[in-house]
Amino acid sequence: MDETKSIDSKIIDYFNETSDGSIIQLDKEITLYFLKTLVGFSEIIDKIQIPYMKNKDTFNLYIQNMSTKIDSSNISEIEYLVSGYVVAKINNALVAMTGFSSSKSRSISTAIRESSFEGGLESFIEKVDTNINLIRNLYRTDELIVKILTIGKTNKKEVALLYNKANVDTELLTEIKNKIVTIEEGTVGALNELQQIIIKGQFIFPRLITTERPDRAINAIDRGKIVILLEGTPVAAITPSSFHEYFTTVDDKYLLPVPSIFLICIRYIALVISIVLPSAYVAFEAYNPEVFRVQLALSIAGSRAGVPYTSYIEVTFMLLMMEFLIEASLRLPKTIGSTATTVGGLILGQAVTEASLASEVMIIIVSAVAISNFVIPTTSMSLSIRVLKYYILFFTVIGGMIGFITGMITTIFYLTSLSSFKNPFFDPANIPLSRIKSIFGKVK
Repeated sequence: MDETKSIDSKIIDYFNETSDGSIIQLDKEITLYFLKTLVGFSEIIDKIQIPYMKNKDTFNLYIQNMSTKIDSSNISEIEYLVSGYVVAKINNALVAMTGFSSSKSRSISTAIRESSFEGGLESFIEKVDTNINLIRNLYRTDELIVKILTIGKTNKKEVALLYNKANVDTELLTEIKNKIVTIEEGTVGALNELQQIIIKGQFIFPRLITTERPDRAINAIDRGKIVILLEGTPVAAITPSSFHEYFTTVDDKYLLPVPSIFLICIRYIALVISIVLPSAYVAFEAYNPEVFRVQLALSIAGSRAGVPYTSYIEVTFMLLMMEFLIEASLRLPKTIGSTATTVGGLILGQAVTEASLASEVMIIIVSAVAISNFVIPTTSMSLSIRVLKYYILFFTVIGGMIGFITGMITTIFYLTSLSSFKNPFFDPANIPLSRIKSIFGKVK
């Protein structure tokens, strides 16, 4: 009796602490333990209790095929319980029975953050198995390999690595596996958090591309990249990545070459406007107004005739107001968010010009910067660019045109010093020129 108690004593102690533990006693020799919030009770009745009552021999065969003997030295019985298994005590031995998990999740929905003209509508959800299913359905080849790892000391979660074994960098794959299995954090909530753990020294620029689109993930796998899926996160991370890949979308492959190149150029122009325009305005207006044509200089001077502050205070004030509006649009409920920020922006823009707190030219510049920032297709890079423009503006306020050039040069130097798992992050050779090559190929 003491030996029997020692086998399931951990489970009994755990059930005394938690309220969702359940026990079913089939007879003196068989007891079932499970968490009713993770396991379907009706399935236990249909697959275990009724077959056992009808034919014990059939039930014993089922136990042999669908259960795993628990070795507490590797995985404890409690870990099996919290993973959705049914733990059965049979003849003073513990086994874990699979096939009864009842996890709740949302259904596959339409991609929201990465819309496409020509691509599919499906997006990833929070379940790793479902996301792997989406990728396998679109990438049907025996070269696709899936490796499941577990992270988190306290909250254990599954991480899946997907890659094409024919063209993946094996050294990179080994390095990523080693970094993941050695993670010491108690819990990892999202892929961006995982990114900061496995890639040290990230301050402003992300170095893992996240996507909610299965078609973009399979395109990356086909090019020898590794896709990372994390349980509970409705996106996939792609590595290694380059700076230029943050400015491409799946439509760049689906559309005709000329429209595709046009859209890529538009995004790079938006990048330059978002970073350069506020600082260039301060540098030229406050330090080197002779750069402007006479008509433009007089127009800017006339619009600022009643503004009591210098140009850099004016720029900083309006940029911060725009940041407040953007953040409010994201945090407010969807039913009132767009209306509140639109009305607020219109009232703010009209009020500051009538009160002579900012010029009409400044309103145009801030609007152009805000619109340009939203053209960048990847959210993580868009946020980085929003922060970067203040870095350039700081140098410009201090040193004028020299400070502006210094800020731009240091930014480029910093970008060129970065790497994504030993791959250059800001390499001009990685600019997507395949569409240009395809044009010349078709011409021939």
